[in-house]
Amino acid sequence: MVGLKVQGVTPEYVKGLQAQGLHPTADEVVGMRVQRVTPEYVRDLRALGLNPSADDLIGMKVQGITPEFIKTLQSAGFKPSVEDVMGAKVQGLTPEFIDEARKHGFKDLTIEKLIELKRLGILDSNKGEL
Repeated sequence: MVGLKVQGVTPEYVKGLQAQGLHPTADEVVGMRVQRVTPEYVRDLRALGLNPSADDLIGMKVQGITPEFIKTLQSAGFKPSVEDVMGAKVQGLTPEFIDEARKHGFKDLTIEKLIELKRLGILDSNKGEL
C-alpha cells in the first residue's frame, strides 16, 4: 500500500487499467505507474491489434515504444507481435532500414530476418559502393 501511495497510484488509475482489460497485481500497477503507462496508452496499443501483458507494457514504455512506432511497422506491411515490436525497437529497426533492405532485393522478410540483417551489418557493407 505504501508503494502504491508513494507512486501516486489512485483508484481511478487502477479502474482505468481495468477498463482496458488489465487485472494487474499491486507490483505491476506500481511498475506501470513508474513507467507512465496510461490507460490511453493501453487502449492505443490494443487498437493497433496488440494485447500486451502488464510486464510487456512496462517493457514497451522502458524502450520508448509508441503507437506511432508500431504504425510505421504496420505501414511497412507487417503485423507485428508484442515481441516483434520490442525486438525491432531494441535493435533500431527503422522504416529507412526496411526500405534499404527492400531496395537491395530483400523481399518478404519477417521482422526477425530484418533484425538479423541489421545485427549482422549486411547492408552496412554496401555503403560507399555504387
